Amino acid sequence: MDVSLDVAAGSVCALLGRNGAGKTTTVRILTTLLPADGGHARVAGFDVHDQANEVRARIGVTGQTATMDELLTGFENLETIGRFCHLGAATRAGARASCSNSSISSTRRSSSSSTTRVECAAAWTSPPA
Repeated sequence: MDVSLDVAAGSVCALLGRNGAGKTTTVRILTTLLPADGGHARVAGFDVHDQANEVRARIGVTGQTATMDELLTGFENLETIGRFCHLGAATRAGARASCSNSSISSTRRSSSSSTTRVECAAAWTSPPA
């Protein structure tokens, strides 16, 4: 399988394709979770094999399955994720502020669309190094 992607910094990229096309494998390679069996891959200018820690420090990824704690509000989930990622208080506050007009700010057991918004915000909480 040959894949060639050039994604602009700060943009969102979605991979679409039929079952078995290699979408999950590609994402796993680009996020350093799986070694490539050939070729080369760079993310943010860093080789995903030789500089995996540098790649991980610069990306945010969310999947289609929610990983939020259903007992927490959207804000509480973002705060928790921010702390796990060792983000400073100002960055965590910025992530919360980006969702301030959304229903995720105070509801627990959010709708799937609200959950998706929190997942996407969580992926964006990893600022470029």
